[in-house]
Amino acid sequence: MADQISDLLKNITDDVKIIVKGEVDLAKAELMPKAKNLGIGGGLFAAAGVMAMFALTHLMTAAGFGLAVAYSGGTFSAGPAWGFLTIGGAFLILAGVLAGIGFGRVKAATRRGMLPAETIDQATTTVDGARAAITRGKAEAEADAEARKAAKSSEAWVGADRI
Repeated sequence: MADQISDLLKNITDDVKIIVKGEVDLAKAELMPKAKNLGIGGGLFAAAGVMAMFALTHLMTAAGFGLAVAYSGGTFSAGPAWGFLTIGGAFLILAGVLAGIGFGRVKAATRRGMLPAETIDQATTTVDGARAAITRGKAEAEADAEARKAAKSSEAWVGADRI
């Protein structure tokens, strides 16, 4: 009897380990694409920030050349100012495109929320099944105990009749 109980407990422990490992694997599989999209989106936002800084530098340089033209009374060439203004604008456009793509990636990752819904549903189903099995096992054990108790009391009555 003790060997059966120890084997039963070992089987339960092994089953729980397998179930937990499966739940963890499911959560990983569900969260990996979200994490990947968030990482790519964050990288694109960082690149957009760098491009915006480059644009700011070029626009400030263009403003400096523009002021040089204004202060010189038009004797200084405005060509460099237009060049820096054009490059600064291009950097701003590139920063906007990168930020837009990054926003799309982050939005795609968080569209259904950050929680692994499928994993939560599966874990809830597993816990409900385990609760039902425990309740069923407890009821069967109580019924078995009652049957043994009834069998012992009927044996006691049979023995009392013999006296």
